[in-house]
Amino acid sequence: MLERVTFAFVLLAIMGTSSSFADKRNTPEVVREFSSPSGEFQLVVTGCKGWLNPRPSAQLFRVAKSGQPRSEVWKIDELPHRLGPWDVLISNEGVVVLVDEWVRTPTPLSLMVIDPVGKIKVVHSIGDIAKFTGNSPTLLIDSAKMGIWQSSKPMVSSDSQSITFFTGDTNFSLSLESGEMSRQDSK
Repeated sequence: MLERVTFAFVLLAIMGTSSSFADKRNTPEVVREFSSPSGEFQLVVTGCKGWLNPRPSAQLFRVAKSGQPRSEVWKIDELPHRLGPWDVLISNEGVVVLVDEWVRTPTPLSLMVIDPVGKIKVVHSIGDIAKFTGNSPTLLIDSAKMGIWQSSKPMVSSDSQSITFFTGDTNFSLSLESGEMSRQDSK
């Protein structure tokens, strides 16, 4: 009988250990910084210690020339993104595009465009992107090589007015001015 009880305790201990190990999540750094290509703008995403609140803040700064302090352009106290965005793109004009959530699941926050004064212009979900490109969310996810739905790294247009995203067998551009998507077939 003692052997059965000991075995049961050992089994429970192993299960408890593996369960707590499985419950650990991959969290980002508490402070992450992203810069525009010119270096003039910098977005700082800040969470709380231990990520007890999964909604970080975001501050856009204009970086001053040669040793002068940077100045805050705008601040959002609580982003809707769980643990913050997975990636951030910033134009040289200060338009910010937040890509997905850090939590790697299909999300209603696949693309969020924030204008240079901190106003959220548009939000596109993975469902919006799938419908727009004529693909299923499953195809986007299955063909992803970056994040949840991207098949390759996005590219900023030469005039810095749009970003081209690659997903499934379709390319689409996101206007940084309007937040609208336009399709570019690669078939």
